[in-house]
Amino acid sequence: MKFLQLARKGENNWWRYFVTIILTNPGISIGAIIGSIYIYLLFSLIGLYPAMGFLGGLADILSYNIVSAFLIFILYICMVAIHHRNFKTVLTAHEKIQWHRILKGFIVWFLILLMLLFLSFSESNLKFTFDPVAYPFLVIVSLTIFFQAGFEEIFFRGYLLQAFGMKKPILAVILTALIFAAGHWGNQATFTGNIDIFIDTFIFGMVVAIITIFEDGVETAIGIHTANNMFCALIVNDGTSAFYETLPSIFTDFSTPLTPLEQLIYSSLIMGALLLIIILPQRLNLIKNILKRN
Repeated sequence: MKFLQLARKGENNWWRYFVTIILTNPGISIGAIIGSIYIYLLFSLIGLYPAMGFLGGLADILSYNIVSAFLIFILYICMVAIHHRNFKTVLTAHEKIQWHRILKGFIVWFLILLMLLFLSFSESNLKFTFDPVAYPFLVIVSLTIFFQAGFEEIFFRGYLLQAFGMKKPILAVILTALIFAAGHWGNQATFTGNIDIFIDTFIFGMVVAIITIFEDGVETAIGIHTANNMFCALIVNDGTSAFYETLPSIFTDFSTPLTPLEQLIYSSLIMGALLLIIILPQRLNLIKNILKRN
């Protein structure tokens, strides 16, 4: 809970949050618009826009990730100049950033996704789309996903979670997850697909928020989010997405969307397992330490 209370170290007038959100939110914000225009002009100049096929997909990912890095910088300025807080306070309550937790979150979630792919391989409508020429470029571009996932976690599970959670942590978890999920609406080409992604990202948002509160920092959440997006780019691309152009991922999934109930059950089970894997060992260590003291 220490992490949520770090917001009290700065200035928390409503207008400070309003200005910061207008400048930095990952949807339609002044920072995102400025960054997007700059990237569009730059990519047009070097010939990446307009681009079709996998080049278009790579340009989409790269542009969004670069804009996210720019938004991290803008949020840094907002925290210092508007909220009068150390930027580290939206990252962690620990003395230093827990880099090992980023790696832990990445490895755990990536391995879970690989296991799920293996278990569902025979039932999934997967198409082998690996392109040996294009794939190295995808790997290089995917390294910048860290900025996109990192910014979203800092903004949602850091900045907004603290804003809502100083007095009501449970409400903060739900609200930030709802806003996070709403931001993913439109990523799919069908209504059912958008319902599914809303459910999935809502549960994802709640779980990583709980982990953030439990661990007093967004580090593990950043690792999980980075692993999720890199897996979707490098291993299994969503063939029904309305957001990105085709990517030269190893596989592309053209499966029919689940029913909302099926998606709710599936996401709850998988994300619940992730929550247990992350938190349970720490709880056991805490119990062991208490027993040793006694």
